[in-house]
Amino acid sequence: TEDGKPLPEAKPLDRIITALAGPFFNILFALVLGTVIYFVGKPVPPLAEGLLITNVPKESVEFTKGLKAGDIIREVNGRAATSQQVTMMEYVMRDDVTLKVDRGDQKDLVIGPFTPKSNKNYENLRLMSIESESLYPAGLGGIAKGSAAEEAGLLSGDIIKKIDDKQIDYFYQIGDEINADDRKEFTFTIEREGQEKTFVIAPQIKSVDKAGMMFRNFPEIMDVIGESPAEKAGIKAGDAIVEVNGYPMKDLKEFKGVVARHQKEMMKVKLQRGAEVVELEFTPTHTYKQLGVGPQMSIQKINPVVQITRVVENTYDTIKALVSPNSGVDISMMSSFVGISSGMYKTVKQAGLIEGLSFVLMINVALAIFNLLPFPVLDGGHIVIALIEMLTRRKVPAAVLQPIYVVFMLLLMTFALYAT
Repeated sequence: TEDGKPLPEAKPLDRIITALAGPFFNILFALVLGTVIYFVGKPVPPLAEGLLITNVPKESVEFTKGLKAGDIIREVNGRAATSQQVTMMEYVMRDDVTLKVDRGDQKDLVIGPFTPKSNKNYENLRLMSIESESLYPAGLGGIAKGSAAEEAGLLSGDIIKKIDDKQIDYFYQIGDEINADDRKEFTFTIEREGQEKTFVIAPQIKSVDKAGMMFRNFPEIMDVIGESPAEKAGIKAGDAIVEVNGYPMKDLKEFKGVVARHQKEMMKVKLQRGAEVVELEFTPTHTYKQLGVGPQMSIQKINPVVQITRVVENTYDTIKALVSPNSGVDISMMSSFVGISSGMYKTVKQAGLIEGLSFVLMINVALAIFNLLPFPVLDGGHIVIALIEMLTRRKVPAAVLQPIYVVFMLLLMTFALYAT
C-alpha cells in the first residue's frame, strides 16, 4: 500500500476469476458484434460447384502429379471447393494437399497428396501455381450504374442462359464470350422470373493503361498477368528490367512513369533472363469489353455462436499450422497492432462495414484464445499458477515467480516488436 504495508492476499479463485474476466468480455463483445452481423446479414457470393483449371504450368508440382487444364477440382483435402478462398486456405494451412477432380466422364480422380511450393515473391507464402475459374452460376447480382447491362435493361436476379448461340452455364463464361473476338454486339438470352427474354447489348470497351507486369523487388518481374500486353510480347516472370527505349531503369517509380507517358506507343524493353539478354516490344494498353455485372449475392444470416465457433476453429488450425514444420505458415506471417490496424482499414474500405465488424469479431476471439495460453504474464499463466496453489495449498514463492515473469515479459515484448 501507499504506507508500505503488504497488500492483502487474493485467494487463488479470486485471481482465476480476475484473469478470466478479460477473455470473457472479449467473447461477450464478439457475441454482441455477431448479433449485429446476424440481424444485418452478410452479402456472400454463391457457393461454387468447383474450380475449373484453365492453366497448369509445367514447372508446377500439380503438373507433375497429373493435374490438367480442363479438370474441375471438386474437393481439397476432403472440403468442397466452393471458392478460391477455401482452396487457398488448404494450400497455406496444411502440410500436404490432396485434390479430388472430375475430368470429362472420369469422376473423383485423386491428385496427390503433394506439398505445395512456396512463392519467394510473396514472403514464401504457398500459393496455387495453377490458374482457375470459380464455377459460380450465371445469375446476376450487382448491375453497375451507367454500364451496358443497366442501359440494356438487365436486372439483378436475371440468369444468363445464352450469348448468341453459346450456352452459358457459369458466370465466368460471360466475360470469356464477349471478349472471344471483335464482335461489337451480342444477343443475350436471359431468364427472369421463369420467363425467357432477349436483349441486344453492345458491351463497353475498357482500356487499362498497364503493361501487365507485377513487381515486388524491382527490377525482377514477380508475375505477368494473363492476356496482358506483357504476356503477349513474351515477357515472363523472373525476367529483370534492364532498359526501356534505351534508357536504364533505376527504380519502379521511374518505370511506371515511362509506361504512363507512352500509352498506345510501341516500347522496346531489354530484359535479363538468366544469363541471356532478351529484347522485346510491347504497347502498354490492354483493351477489353465489359458488361458491368457481378455474380448474384445472397444475404447470409449466421448465428453469432456459429460465427465465434468458426473463428475458434480457424485459430486452432492456425496455431496447429504454426507449430508444424511442414505447413505453409510460420511465425514471420504474424501481425501486431500495426498489421491488424492496416488489415482492419483495408477490410472496411474494400468490403464494407459488416466485413469490418467480422474482422473485429475475429480479433476479439483470437485475442481471448491468445491470452488464455498457459504462459506466465498472460491470463492463462496466472490461472495455471492459481490452480497450482489451489491444489498444493501453498503459495508459489515470489522468488520463483519473479525471474519467470521477467523472462516471459521480455519474450512477449520481443515477440510483439518482431511481429510489428
